[in-house]
Amino acid sequence: ATALRRVAWILATNAELRDGPEALALAVRALLLTHSQDCATLDTLAAAYAENRRFEDAITTARRAVAADPAQAQAIQRRIEQYELGKPWRE
Repeated sequence: ATALRRVAWILATNAELRDGPEALALAVRALLLTHSQDCATLDTLAAAYAENRRFEDAITTARRAVAADPAQAQAIQRRIEQYELGKPWRE
């Protein structure tokens, strides 16, 4: 699940390697393997949704990530702000 999540994150957030559909497919697979409870995987899925212009799904999923690990709230909130503006996250 970790390897799938990491590749999905790169495909969703790297300006040069973007591949939204593949990022989304990998993030969904990783989420299924973690039983939908892993903060990092939820955060990755949110980024993949945003890359695919599914911003409402991105916001909802990012909020689920915060609920799964409140210690990550500050970092994830920055991404939520981008999604609310209709922008995908870039690293």
